Amino acid sequence: VVRRAATEGPTSARVIEVLGLTDRVRDQSGLDALARQRNLTEAVLVRRRHRRLIDSRTVLLVDDLVTTGASLAAAAAALRRAGARAVLGVTMGATLRKVAAGPGAD
Repeated sequence: VVRRAATEGPTSARVIEVLGLTDRVRDQSGLDALARQRNLTEAVLVRRRHRRLIDSRTVLLVDDLVTTGASLAAAAAALRRAGARAVLGVTMGATLRKVAAGPGAD
């Protein structure tokens, strides 16, 4: 969907999968927010062959689902380390956070 929207519209956008993961990343399901953040810290990287494409450019980061934001934050950090001028993020959906009901909750 994203690729089609980027290439069919009146823009000069290109859709390129520039990010990769190190071997040390474990499955995120079942991890809380802090564990997800620790799991991804320094684990997302820009593929060497794509580094020149993002240097000094604005990058649109597309993710399918936001749970805690750890994946988006780690990806944005990797893009900034690789020289992106700005990183904008968009997601297709988000999970609902479970919150304990307090006084006055319906």
